[in-house]
Amino acid sequence: MKQCSCHGRSVIEIKCPYKYRDTHPAADVCLSDPYYCLDKDCTLKTGHRYYTQVQTHILATGVSTCDFVVWTNAGMVVVNVPRDHSLLNVMLSTCVQFVKSSLIPEILTHKLQSGDSGIDLTLQEDDDPNRRYCTCQKPAYGRMIRCDNNECEPKWFHYKCVGMKRKPRGLWFCPSCEC
Repeated sequence: MKQCSCHGRSVIEIKCPYKYRDTHPAADVCLSDPYYCLDKDCTLKTGHRYYTQVQTHILATGVSTCDFVVWTNAGMVVVNVPRDHSLLNVMLSTCVQFVKSSLIPEILTHKLQSGDSGIDLTLQEDDDPNRRYCTCQKPAYGRMIRCDNNECEPKWFHYKCVGMKRKPRGLWFCPSCEC
């Protein structure tokens, strides 16, 4: 946070892009990069993920602007980013909807944790409702994960049975195939 007589209270967000660590942040090579956070006018791109991050900072702190700083070994650019009321209204509406439709029901019922989420990951390989999966040898229900070993049987496992709460990144092997 900072405060000055001309702009009042503001937050500061500093980014140090490693890719351009030895290039001035306003150099053409940076500004012409479609993935770079600043546009040709050295303003923060509204479609960049940093823009949403900055707007979230502004909302959370109750200020009206953010000084967005891009620093490299070759120099620094400071961009004053004002509050985007329309984006914040959409973000707040989406968050309220998520809290009402997903978060509160999960807190009250623990359906995801118990494996009774109603999320149907029905296994498209086979429509046999009597087929058994997992180490528990029960039918498909709730959240399930597939072992990445193509030779694995039973292939599919209930999150709860393998002690999983969320999908892992990358490949996943069941306890039998992991050895």
